[in-house]
Amino acid sequence: MNRSKQLIVFFIIIGLILLIGIWIGYQFLDPFNRDIIIATIPFDMTFYLVSTFLFVIFNRIFHGLGGLGFIEAKLVQARDVNVHFTDVIGIDEAVEEAQEVVQMVRDRMAARGKPKKRMIRGLLMLGPPGCGKTLLAKAMATEAGLPFLALSGSDFVEKWYSLGAARIRGAFKEAKRLAEQKGACVIFIDELDVIGRMRTFSGRGGEEETNRTLTQLLVEKDGLNAREVSNIIVVGATNASEDILDKALLRPGRFDRKIYIDQPSREGREQLLRHFLAQVLSAPDIDMASLAKITWGKSASDIENIVREAALIAAKENKAKVEFPDLIAALERLDLGLKGMGSMGDEDKLRLAYHEAGHLLAARYFDPEQEIVRVSIKPRKRKFSVVQQVPREELYIRNRDVFMNQIKMRLAGFVAEKVVYGSSSELTRDDFKEATGLARDMVWVYGMGLSGYVGNYLAISIDDISDTFKQHLNNDSEAIIRQCSDSVEELLTRNRPKLDAVAKQLVDTEELGPADIQAIFA
Repeated sequence: MNRSKQLIVFFIIIGLILLIGIWIGYQFLDPFNRDIIIATIPFDMTFYLVSTFLFVIFNRIFHGLGGLGFIEAKLVQARDVNVHFTDVIGIDEAVEEAQEVVQMVRDRMAARGKPKKRMIRGLLMLGPPGCGKTLLAKAMATEAGLPFLALSGSDFVEKWYSLGAARIRGAFKEAKRLAEQKGACVIFIDELDVIGRMRTFSGRGGEEETNRTLTQLLVEKDGLNAREVSNIIVVGATNASEDILDKALLRPGRFDRKIYIDQPSREGREQLLRHFLAQVLSAPDIDMASLAKITWGKSASDIENIVREAALIAAKENKAKVEFPDLIAALERLDLGLKGMGSMGDEDKLRLAYHEAGHLLAARYFDPEQEIVRVSIKPRKRKFSVVQQVPREELYIRNRDVFMNQIKMRLAGFVAEKVVYGSSSELTRDDFKEATGLARDMVWVYGMGLSGYVGNYLAISIDDISDTFKQHLNNDSEAIIRQCSDSVEELLTRNRPKLDAVAKQLVDTEELGPADIQAIFA
């Protein structure tokens, strides 16, 4: 029975007791006093109702249900969630670790009456958004079959003083009550970084509201008042970096285990595509392997969104099933935006074609690890043009050659305009931003400069580095940019006929696919 039903039953019982007492007392009164009492009943009832109403209102504001001092935790029933570990796709390693935690809970529940073992007190899930942290928490709730209180970090944040700590106490009090009834309870706190950030101490002695809230969470997790064997497991999830969380929150006894959930691999993306495409009418001949390769870097929610968008595109074209071109169109629309309705002038279109032709040649010769999927100069909402690439193999470690090839790829549009027109345009803005950023990281962070300076100089304050030393580092960055630019210029000058051919075909068709590109370089 939940709290609301308990309160209703309590008030009904109290009311019945009061009515019985009033009736018994009424029987012993003389007729004169009975008439007086009957005459004053309307006034007394109105007074008591108004007083009760005001009491309830002020109690709700300061201490009661849904008020400032109490948090209304959402009790998630396993039968309502109905998400199992088999429904969590693409993050198999994280699922295995979550299964171990659930098995520990089951073993603990089966060992009632026996000597209790100290079990995991907390589980922290870290990873980028959309990768399945919340879904994994729902699966744990279903598989464990325990009361599951779902909360968010923002539920504890208020402008009122000390209410965050009061709400932490209220949430754990509710969890303890449920644990006494069911044997154990799970508290899930989404966006834990809202209250779990590293504490800051000011001149007021660390009395910031977030400090009080976090301190109360630490005490409830593993403080002096905590029992040696606890039957409450706290599961936290955050998109933020582990470094920003308070060290006391991460120590054993609070969050004993961490699950790192990353973007799905190629095999995981293929499983996700099969799963989401099974939920719509799709053609049986869709090349899942190629589609998984093209969706490199996409999360589970991104892939679900692609399938949903492809279904809408197929429905607009009156197709009975979702086909491979619909998925490609959906991916293109979500990544690049809708195609613009306006048309470009011939001169701008030709310059844009040469710019993208330079990118294409550099990608072809300097970046063979990447497969070129599309080259387009169709106007869009986000970009004028694009050279879309996907890695042939998933690359996890980048060395100096990879960085240099990426810089050459980004400078190729500028060099192509320089070779053909003698000057560049504003099309190079984003290219320069990415190229200079990569060159700076190579020198300042990874020790790949020509002068041989080794160290991560972005990890220290810029004021602690002398101007002379900063000038040496900047010179190394500029030398990398010039070296890459000269290499690309030599390539494009030597292959000027191919540069002209690609630009001409782009002007005619506005878009080249893998077969068109292969034909040009054949």
